[in-house]
Amino acid sequence: MNNQQDFQRWLSSATRGLPSPIKSMICDELAAHYDDAFAEQRGLGLLPVEAHRAVLAQLGSPHATRRALCAVHLARRQFLWAAVVTMISLVEIIIGALFAFQPLLFTLFGIGCGMYVLESLRKLLESPRTSARVGTAITMIEIGLLGAAAFGTLGILGSYQYPIIIVFADPLVLARFDPYLQPLTFVHFILALSIIMNGSGWLLLADILGVDAPIHFRGLLRSSLLVNGLGLVGLSLGILIRNSAVIIQMGLVLTIAGLFRQAFLVLIFVRAARQSSNNPWRGSHA
Repeated sequence: MNNQQDFQRWLSSATRGLPSPIKSMICDELAAHYDDAFAEQRGLGLLPVEAHRAVLAQLGSPHATRRALCAVHLARRQFLWAAVVTMISLVEIIIGALFAFQPLLFTLFGIGCGMYVLESLRKLLESPRTSARVGTAITMIEIGLLGAAAFGTLGILGSYQYPIIIVFADPLVLARFDPYLQPLTFVHFILALSIIMNGSGWLLLADILGVDAPIHFRGLLRSSLLVNGLGLVGLSLGILIRNSAVIIQMGLVLTIAGLFRQAFLVLIFVRAARQSSNNPWRGSHA
């Protein structure tokens, strides 16, 4: 295999999975750098094979290069999609609060939106200092989300007379769905536990934002998460004590907090996508 074939194989591995326009641009940049560096090494008296190996050593591992490229260029696309999905879920809250049709469809659609938004938020907030805590908080929210969705669906499909819950990134209780409860059952306890875990995850995330999170609108997002988390804890208590007034009040609080939270997340994801595009990747050859 000659030097050019070997370099093309390295280049193909380093740019695999990137969008075509970005891949073409980066391939041209890396090829130009390879030619310049190869000529420089030849000028130092190295044989072609030796110069080729020296340049590849400067470029580094194609797998590490690919991870660095994806971290920037795919992050921009993911954050843009996260902004779109968050906006869709924001509209879902409004529609769900105003109309009372197809609650199961809202739940399933909301889970998909919520999981994508949460994973994008995990990627945005994770750093060497906060990675473990952010991962724990997001995981708690996701487990609570799935648990509340699963047991909340029993209220839609079965005979459990607790509030029908629409889930999107947290349970949103709509007072129009008869918030009066039958005597407590095992399902009620599991539902309440799922909601508590969800709320605790948002509270932990709010605490992380208060310490170290290099994002815009951090204070506003943190305030909405605090209200959101406390509202979820209050909602779970309302279910356990079978108090419809508490359930209705917490449902209103959660709906308002959810609207603000999603609005701030849209702005944050758009800003993150813009920053990703304004900070092009620079490898070891820069």
